[in-house]
Amino acid sequence: MRINYILFIVVFFALANLSQAQVSVGQIAPDFSFKDANNKNQETKLSNFRGKITIVQFWASWSLPCRRVNAEQVKLYKKYNKKGLEIVAMSLDKKEERFKETIKKDGIKYPCGNDILEMESTIVSLYGMKEIPYRFLLDATGKVVLRDPDDATIEDYLNKTIAK
Repeated sequence: MRINYILFIVVFFALANLSQAQVSVGQIAPDFSFKDANNKNQETKLSNFRGKITIVQFWASWSLPCRRVNAEQVKLYKKYNKKGLEIVAMSLDKKEERFKETIKKDGIKYPCGNDILEMESTIVSLYGMKEIPYRFLLDATGKVVLRDPDDATIEDYLNKTIAK
């Protein structure tokens, strides 16, 4: 009886972990749609940015680590956008107004959407994240080349691929 109970617990937790997908390096990033706050809320899709190296960032206005990443990404965008870098930032803010205030305050000019479901979002489940800030670096084909890289690793990759 005790062995059956232990087996049940092990299987339950294994299945629970499977229910949240995890995007792996080498995999094409799952596509999703969002309303771009920096383009009059026009509906757009991640796949629209194929052909460019793309950083997909998940963040929220209330998170200080996310705000620090925003500052670094604004610099990366200014430096590499004309060379072929795009950034797609998905906020996980419950309050739409706060999200919009933050993109103005942080100087975010790249495509930016918001999902008010926060960590319960379908996109979060699709990407398998458990915390923010979180970033994925995609190559021009939409394949994940780096999962949650730091700024130096991103810049090193960009210097090797598009800054020539």
